[in-house]
Amino acid sequence: MDKVISMIAEDAPPKELEEAIASTFPRDLEIPGGRHDNDFADISKIAILPTYEEVTSEQAEYLPSTNFTEPHVLADPLQRYIDSMFRLVRHDILGPVKDILRDLLQSEDLLNGRLSNPDPQAQVYLESSIETFVSSKKHGTEAVLTFEPPSHILDKTAEQQKAWWKASSRLGQGTLVCFVSPTPGCTSLLFFQVTCKSTSSSDLKETDERTSNIAPLQGLPSITVKLANHNRDDLLLLAKLYTTKAVGVLVDFNGVILDTFVPILRNLQNIKCENQIAFQQWILPSTDEERSVTTPAYARRLDFAFPLRSITKEKGTDLVLDPEFPENLDIQELERATGLDQGQCRGLVDALTREYALIQGPPGTGKSYLGVQLLRVLLAAKQKAHLGPIVIICYTNHALDQFLKHLLDVGISRIIRIGGRSVTPELAGLNLRVVSKDTPKTFTERMNLATSFRQIDLSSLTASGALESLRSARNGCAWNFLKGFLQEEIPNIYEQFGKGDEDFTVVGGDPINTWLGSKTQGNPEETPDTDLEVLKMKAEKDIHSLAA
Repeated sequence: MDKVISMIAEDAPPKELEEAIASTFPRDLEIPGGRHDNDFADISKIAILPTYEEVTSEQAEYLPSTNFTEPHVLADPLQRYIDSMFRLVRHDILGPVKDILRDLLQSEDLLNGRLSNPDPQAQVYLESSIETFVSSKKHGTEAVLTFEPPSHILDKTAEQQKAWWKASSRLGQGTLVCFVSPTPGCTSLLFFQVTCKSTSSSDLKETDERTSNIAPLQGLPSITVKLANHNRDDLLLLAKLYTTKAVGVLVDFNGVILDTFVPILRNLQNIKCENQIAFQQWILPSTDEERSVTTPAYARRLDFAFPLRSITKEKGTDLVLDPEFPENLDIQELERATGLDQGQCRGLVDALTREYALIQGPPGTGKSYLGVQLLRVLLAAKQKAHLGPIVIICYTNHALDQFLKHLLDVGISRIIRIGGRSVTPELAGLNLRVVSKDTPKTFTERMNLATSFRQIDLSSLTASGALESLRSARNGCAWNFLKGFLQEEIPNIYEQFGKGDEDFTVVGGDPINTWLGSKTQGNPEETPDTDLEVLKMKAEKDIHSLAA
């Protein structure tokens, strides 16, 4: 019992733990944490993308039950709900990713890229390597990956290959990919997000520094990517794989788009820490089947009523909905006046008189149309109810465009669209990016922008210098890679590399490579020192006293 309490104490107060454990006795209660380096009782500590240990773990993943009456380690309803949502959504999206990588890692010859259970949503590209780094103010630091083209397009002409790649959804922008490289002692996994899939240089703007081409006339196909995990460990691994010219396989998880799930999982982690969500009394599962959802706060004002004239077929028809007494509105009269069917009318009344509502139904039953009518009623009551902006969220960009187009069709034009580029011409001028360009900025906004741009310039300059050092290291120019560090941290060693054995200045060549290639001047029978501090002290006195 003590072990159980200690393992989950971070997630709930002791009293709640006792209640949770007592309620499930004598059944075994599965406990999260300890299976691998990414298994924690606290979901805020879990890395969203899987680690190598997680992928290769032989223990079954901890997955809570979707039945809220089943036992759970967390007694707090909100903590349990968020914990379960995070784990189940993450498993639903990344479970197949882990299965594919586990299959690949168990292969006897990883570089052959053969899967024992081929998945149509995953492609493996051989002979992949990190070709170069690219840094720009707009896109930040990115890498260019090369790989062998699929075998079935090798006999196609260059133009046919270009057409094939254009038509294919493989390696599309935003897609999750993984570079798998069997380095000595440990196979590494490095996740990337595809940022550019170009079939020709003409696809890129003149100011775009990215040089990848997935359908080149000569050489291997390439794509531009950025790290999916923004942490120091992955950045160091990327630098190591680049400088050592590591070769691996590139796994494309077709259809797994980072931007569609990472923000959701991160927000769930934040909610777990904040321990609060809006409308949680209605969202959280409950055994109380008689719960009555209260009226919206803005509709509780004295003498407030929703005017429905905005949705009636004849504008002279004056219908109102009293949120305190919705039963006073005749549903049949509402049907005749608006053209809505009975189900839509009941949905309209229920949604307007509840602060939290869910309207559902099969495709083609008029849910979107009802949503438009709800918006029209709310906008008609905007001033009386002192309503602020109305936020509309849709599952896809296409669904959002369709809904906003319906709003335009009924005369609602004060719209600002937030998100990716719209393919609907009528919405082209309503995107936030476009609208903000035409809106004068305040003095504070201008100052903040200027500060941000200066910081970008400084960061870009720093990144360019670091990338140049990496390129030098990759090409065997150790001096260019290390001289800045030595000059700053160990100047005594730095000064020695500028002179030869007889105090002659070294001209041309790489001083460090020259030193590494020189013969050892010490006694070959002596056991070399392995203590770094001792070696450093010797080097500061005379670098040539060390065994090369």
